[in-house]
This record gives sequence, C-alpha cells and structure tokens, in this order.
Amino acid sequence: MLILVIVSLLAFPSVIKKIGFFVPGTAGSLENTSTIATLISFLFLVAKQILFLLLTWLCYIKYQDTSKIKYVYLACLLLFLNIGTFIGTNRADIVITSIASLLTFRLLFPAFFKRVLLSTAIIIPVMLTAIASFRKISSISEGASKLVDYTDKMQVYLAGPYNVAIALEAKDLFPEAGNLSVLFYDIFRPMLGVGSLISDWSINYSSIYFNERYFFSDHMTQIIPMIGQGNLFFGLIFAPVIGVLVIVFAYYLQDKIKQTQQLEVYYILTYACARLGMMPGQNITILINDLSFSLILFLMFYFLNKHVRFRPVNYQK
Repeated sequence: MLILVIVSLLAFPSVIKKIGFFVPGTAGSLENTSTIATLISFLFLVAKQILFLLLTWLCYIKYQDTSKIKYVYLACLLLFLNIGTFIGTNRADIVITSIASLLTFRLLFPAFFKRVLLSTAIIIPVMLTAIASFRKISSISEGASKLVDYTDKMQVYLAGPYNVAIALEAKDLFPEAGNLSVLFYDIFRPMLGVGSLISDWSINYSSIYFNERYFFSDHMTQIIPMIGQGNLFFGLIFAPVIGVLVIVFAYYLQDKIKQTQQLEVYYILTYACARLGMMPGQNITILINDLSFSLILFLMFYFLNKHVRFRPVNYQK
C-alpha cells in the first residue's frame, strides 16, 4: 500500500503541495480539486494512520519486552508526526486526529500519557493558529478587541445562540430550504461515492441558505448548526431529532470501543466518536462526509491490519 501511495503522489504532485507538516501545505485546502486528487489525498491519510498504528504497536511490544524508555520516546515522536502531518486547512481534522492518537497512546503507554498530553496541548494551538493565519480568517472586530474576536470564534465552534438564531431566521426567509429534496441532498451529496452521482443536481445545501441569511451575499464560510438544520426540516418541536440520533449512534460506537480488542478498531471508532462529539458545532452534512471517509478508513484498517491486536493493559477510561 505504501508503494501505491508513493506512486500516486508522484503521478499527482499537486497533492504533495497540499500536505502540511505542522503548518499548511503551499496549495492549501482540498476545495476545487479533482476526484482523483481527493481520493489520493484520502489514500495518503489512510497510509499515514496505518503506519502510525503499526509502528506504535511495535514500540509497545518492544517496550513490554525490554522496558527501554527509547521506545516510548519513539512512540511519542510517531504520535506528533501523525498529528502534525495533514492535508488541507480543516482545523477540526487536526483536533480529531489528536484526540484519537492521544487516546491510543494512553491505551498503550498510560504511565507516560500526562507528559505527552502537556506537550500536545502546546503544539495543537500553534498549529491551529498557523492554519487560521494561512486561511486569512477575518476578525469580527477588525483586531480592535481580542475578547470580542475570541467569543465570536467560540460561538461559531459551539453553535452559539447567534448562529442558532440566524438558522431560525433562514427558514422564514427561505421556505424552500425545508423541502425534502434539500434534506436528501444534505444527506447524500457529501457521502463519498454517492455524492459524485448527484453532484450535478440543481439543489442547494441548507448551509447555502444559512449563509445567504448570515451575510446577505454569496459568501460561504459558516455552517448551519445541527439544531437549526433540524428546525428547517422537522419544525420547532422535532428540531433536536437529528442531534438525538447522532448521540444514540455515538453511544453505540462507545460500547463497541469498550468491547474491541483490536488496536485499529479502537483507533478508528475513537476517531468517529470524536467527530460525533463535535455535533453541537457541526451538522449532519459534515458528519456524513467525515463518517463516510471514516468508514473507508475502518474497512481498510480492518482488512489490512486484522492481525494487529493489543494485549490487556492497565489503563483508566
């Protein structure tokens, strides 16, 4: 698989320019890229995480056999490389990869987890700041108040009252946004594979209507909160139904995490749960896109790394 990734990257050097190493790549995000280039990007990410799991597992085995601290240091290095190597400019991807990587490290090396967590807590904000600078994300106060800028960013990520209020108004301004065709498009257009079959349909995402109300222009930088998306399609009383379904699914995955004895399954389910945990600040469209990608990761991990299992270790969840 590694050879396939290398050959694919050499055949499509534009993908290499999108690879970031603690800072974004020179080509930036994955937007407006061809389907083949996107698939190669996903293949690269799959290979990166498979290598992380295999090599970290090897470090764990060596440490169990020899008790040499150098294998823990090597596992730490692998963790930082897995977090710091990414494609595009999506900050959520970095946060979620960090969560899955850290919890996997804690599973194998619980005694060293706190020190690694402290180092990671320093590195991740620096990376996120670098991406924000690269994307030239504007300041709502134009730099006049750091407090105002910070609260604005937090309410965006946590689906604060302002975004929810805008979503409620979007339904009144654009009644067509609540059509079942829009719901269908929100669900299936972001799905890997299926989405390419309906990409030419003349239907808008619900987020497009949301951004038209948000900016009163064609500016597209905000995502409609899940509760607002639910209100569009199911009305005020049943607006939480999408969020409830996501929470139920997350609990189901959590049960599977507790049962599994396969390292790759633990990692990918933790990755999926971390993604679902960002539910308040995201919507079903984004979650389906990310989880369909995670499903591909899961299948590749499962079939390629089925032999990787971890021995019972003492750790606290």
